[in-house]
Amino acid sequence: MSAPLMPVWNQLLRFVLEMVALVGLGAFGWSLTRHSARWLLAVLFPLTAAVAWATFRVTGDPGPAPVAVGGWLRLLIELVVLGGGALGLGHSFGRWVGVGFAAAILVHYATTLERLQWLLTS
Repeated sequence: MSAPLMPVWNQLLRFVLEMVALVGLGAFGWSLTRHSARWLLAVLFPLTAAVAWATFRVTGDPGPAPVAVGGWLRLLIELVVLGGGALGLGHSFGRWVGVGFAAAILVHYATTLERLQWLLTS
């Protein structure tokens, strides 16, 4: 069974959330140390998140599933990446930036309840 279709505006919101989460993870990695390792962490955190996001997918979700996983695991990956991005943004740029990003995440999931239900039953 295929994933429910999302309106174009929500697909765009989701893409922006993904990209901003990667920025937040990178900024968090950068802020953890003042040594040269900050470069490594600033690249490693978002790279790891992007690889997990692209690799572990549910069969029937748009795009190929290099490693097919259950919907609950995919949802967990999404929440870790997006939530980690919110925490990273809050830590690096201020609490309200993180809170605003978290609110945008909630808007996305609140407007894609059919997809959430599909993930939880896949």
